[in-house]
Amino acid sequence: MTTPTETGLAVIELAEAGDFAKIRDMFAPQLRALVSADVLRSGWAAQGALSSVGTPVADGDAVVRIPVTFEQGATTVVLAVDDAGLLTGVQVLPVEAAEPWTPPDYADEATFDEQDVTLGSGPLAVPGTVTVPRRCAPLPAVVLLAGSGPNDRDETVGRNKPFKDLAWGLASRGIVVLRFDKVTLAHGRELTDPAFTLADEYLPDAKAAVRLLAEHPAVDASRIFVLGHSLGGTVAPRVAVAEPTVAGLVIMAGG
Repeated sequence: MTTPTETGLAVIELAEAGDFAKIRDMFAPQLRALVSADVLRSGWAAQGALSSVGTPVADGDAVVRIPVTFEQGATTVVLAVDDAGLLTGVQVLPVEAAEPWTPPDYADEATFDEQDVTLGSGPLAVPGTVTVPRRCAPLPAVVLLAGSGPNDRDETVGRNKPFKDLAWGLASRGIVVLRFDKVTLAHGRELTDPAFTLADEYLPDAKAAVRLLAEHPAVDASRIFVLGHSLGGTVAPRVAVAEPTVAGLVIMAGG
């Protein structure tokens, strides 16, 4: 099972069969220890008997939304997966809460453009996005570092994409933003070395992001900042030490 849709339908089938231990084993290794079969069982049982399963709707390459009707009413089961088809999140949401992401009111899509980029080279290169304001260069810029787990560049959780909100909002105000998929998402299947560390997870791509911005024609290389959320905030000072050109840090809920 490698697609979100296949994984999502398998989870629902296993839940109906009562095999919650197998669902637990479908989570990514970093999360498996945080999930118990009993918690999954009680969460599913709270919905009542399953009546019907609708047509899954993919939301990008990592999220699927499956309309499901239980005894308690209509819901949407939202599942997030990594590139190996392993679960990184499961939510049972009211129908209205499971709508796709929409841009925040403070983002003006007419004021910026987005460019696909690649950070690093070789087998562990990761994809990213640079959001560039339609303003006269040079502009300040910021690299976004996501929190723990195999996060995508938007820090997608259910319908929420906080890093996309930030990127579009900051770009609407004249700041270039670079965000990228974590290596644990893009290459989770290949990361089997037990010596792989937190520094390996963050520093190479963060340094590459800073250097890419420094060479970008729209960016003022003396005004490149790093914004880290959660574990990304904890690691942000190490990025500044490793890449001394960083002008400053924004730490959001760091340890």
